[in-house]
Amino acid sequence: IRFGPIALPPQLRRGQKMELEDDLVARVLQWADMAPSPRRQMRGVPDKHTRKPRMR
Repeated sequence: IRFGPIALPPQLRRGQKMELEDDLVARVLQWADMAPSPRRQMRGVPDKHTRKPRMR
């Protein structure tokens, strides 16, 4: 499926999602004449670099 210069991969079905790589996000933002927003941490989800190991 194509939306102008943006094409969805054929294996992506209705209701599915796929995360874009950083370079593709930058290209889409440039095409849409938008500036990238600062990355923010989601609530309740610790950064993988600061996550503490689980105790067993």
